Order: sequence, then C-alpha cells, then structure tokens
Amino acid sequence: MPSSPWLAKRLAHPMSLRPKSAEPLQILEAGPGTGALTTEIVRHLRPGDHLTLCEINVCFIRHLKERLVHDSALAPWAHQITIHQGPVEEMGAEDYFDHIISGLPFNNFPPDLVRKIFEAFMQAAKPHGTVSFFEYVGIRKLKAPFLSDFERERLNEVESIIAEYMGRGERHMTLLNLPPAWACTLRAPRIPAAAVGAVA
Repeated sequence: MPSSPWLAKRLAHPMSLRPKSAEPLQILEAGPGTGALTTEIVRHLRPGDHLTLCEINVCFIRHLKERLVHDSALAPWAHQITIHQGPVEEMGAEDYFDHIISGLPFNNFPPDLVRKIFEAFMQAAKPHGTVSFFEYVGIRKLKAPFLSDFERERLNEVESIIAEYMGRGERHMTLLNLPPAWACTLRAPRIPAAAVGAVA
C-alpha cells in the first residue's frame, strides 16, 4: 500500500524545522514509486530548493514524469525536481543532501544490499543532515512463522543492519498507515563518510 499522508508528513518532518533564513535545501527521495511521499515533500519546498527523485522502476518513472506535468501538487515544482533512473547505491552523487527520505522496502532486499544503501545514504548526507525511512511495525515477527529458514535468517540480518544505524536515530509510530509503521530518522555524522574516506 502507498504510504499514508500521516506517515509521509512524519518522514518529511525534518524539512519543516529549518528557519526562515536558511539556505536552499538539497533533498533526495529514494524510491518515490508513484509519488505518495513526494506529494508531502513538495509542501516543504521553497524557491531555490532542489529535489532529486531516485527511482529504478521504468513504469514508476513514467508515472512521475506525467505527474510533474499534470498533477496540481507536483507540476508547480517541476523546475526544481530532477528524476534519476537507477539504484540509489550507485548514484555517485556530486552533491551532498540536507535531507534524504526513503520509501524503499528494505524487508524485500538482501542484507548486503540494505547495508550498501545505508552506507550510500550516510555518504550522500551533509554533516548533520537527516535520513528518514519507515519500518512496518512488527512485520518481521508476524511473517516469521510462515517463512523458510533461509528467509527468516535474511530478515533477521536486515533487522540487525537497521538496528546498527538506529543507534544514532529516533523513531515515531504512525498508526494511521496500512500497516502501521515506524517513521525513523537518522542524523548523519558531523563529517561525511565520503570525506573521511578521502582523508584516509
């Protein structure tokens, strides 16, 4: 199911905290799909901001392009939005982002890919930038009795990887979503991971 407006509002909340005098923002949305989260993100855009939508699915990209032309919520901001086709972990971003908002279904991915994506987020986030994503409440425990040993182990590894990163984050439960979800926000390191690697 698409993310509810209430979940979308919580995920975009860090954007609402900037002061009126702040510099324009660079925002990345990973896995926008049909644009359920995008609709909320653009509510927080200001002149000079730029939103990059990173999507791998060609059908979703086609749908997003149509919305940028015809949708009353997105069309006014089309000149400040870029669509990047491809995996987010292979973006090779030239710029750092103030806010990264993800709609990616981590529970569907192999553990190695989940780690690569989170590492890419941390490398692409500006110092003190935020990374927001969601987790369905209790979904792994609900599915566990019906899974093969291999699938159960995969989900356990995914959970462990996300838990590592949540050590520097916070989460809020959103009951008005199907299913209910945790809106999770991580604070990026003071020095971008990419910069640390360059110095080393």
